[in-house]
Amino acid sequence: MNTIIYVTAKNTQEGYIDMVKEPIVVTGFGPEDCPEDLMAQHALLGMGGKGNTPADVAIDLLKRHGYSDISADESEHEMNKEKITTREDWLNQAKDGMIETLFKQAGMKDTAQKTKIRVTCAPTSYRANSKILGWCFGEGSSKDKTHEIIISSNVDDSSRAMDILAHEITHAVVGLEAGHGPKFRALATKIGLEGKMTATVASEEFKKVASEIMEKIGEYPHAEFTIGKKKQTTRMVKLECGDCGFIARASRTALAKSGTPTCGCGGHMYTDD
Repeated sequence: MNTIIYVTAKNTQEGYIDMVKEPIVVTGFGPEDCPEDLMAQHALLGMGGKGNTPADVAIDLLKRHGYSDISADESEHEMNKEKITTREDWLNQAKDGMIETLFKQAGMKDTAQKTKIRVTCAPTSYRANSKILGWCFGEGSSKDKTHEIIISSNVDDSSRAMDILAHEITHAVVGLEAGHGPKFRALATKIGLEGKMTATVASEEFKKVASEIMEKIGEYPHAEFTIGKKKQTTRMVKLECGDCGFIARASRTALAKSGTPTCGCGGHMYTDD
């Protein structure tokens, strides 16, 4: 991938303009392929020695052509890098990125690549406070024999979405019949997941690799959304009329403030406490 670097430099050679503010594209060409005309908007710059960043190469080449006081910014400019605007694109690119890195390190890249996986985002429960953050359905559930992974729509944090996705990919790779047993644990820990296997979280090593992937694909383009209502946590007190048996309910706060009410029939209402 080419990287666009915005370079600002003072020119010390007569015959050149004073300031350069043109985007310069860095490619994988060697130094011998570099053109002499640095004013071209798409000048080809060699990548230089091992470990040099595109910015280092741009600065070095400009210095060799008589520029001083040079600064380069490569943080936000990459040629041919299109902003990911859909959740599915982001999740599938995250999947590919983790297979190329984390699963490769675990010796499971080929197996993971051969495993047909499709990823999407959707509600995983009709309860707004559901703890189900991801699902992996076996290939038998899909007409084209593809594992279907669903990341909960409740999750909008990029890093969290990444480790949940890794958990579900692990299910697909080792087979759903493995559950969260030894086979699942072995791969999950190798790729950097830790904690209780039914609810894994990212280790620091995992977060480091995930962060590098997110630098390339950007933030998860999703905003949390829920369906259904949150489970009621306040217990309502049952009231029953001692005369007619009429039943009503009220909160403890209301009863503490106003006392037990009188029934419509005139009888006294009693609580079930």
